Amino acid sequence: WIRNATSGLGSGERAYIEAREKLVQPAIEHMMAARGLETPPRTPVIGVALAGGGYRAMLTGLGGIMSMMNESTE
Repeated sequence: WIRNATSGLGSGERAYIEAREKLVQPAIEHMMAARGLETPPRTPVIGVALAGGGYRAMLTGLGGIMSMMNESTE
């Protein structure tokens, strides 16, 4: 199934993003306030891309995720 990218997001994807923003925004505000930073004007879209293909890549990805998790005091 292919659609023209100029038509914007599908209704299901837009609904998911809007629902997700309601959950993410308070966490972003808390994280920024804890570091003395201003809250961004809109909820940032955050993604994580990990390499695949082997044991070494899996350990590297896991180390990165564990490091991000240790950033939180909760």
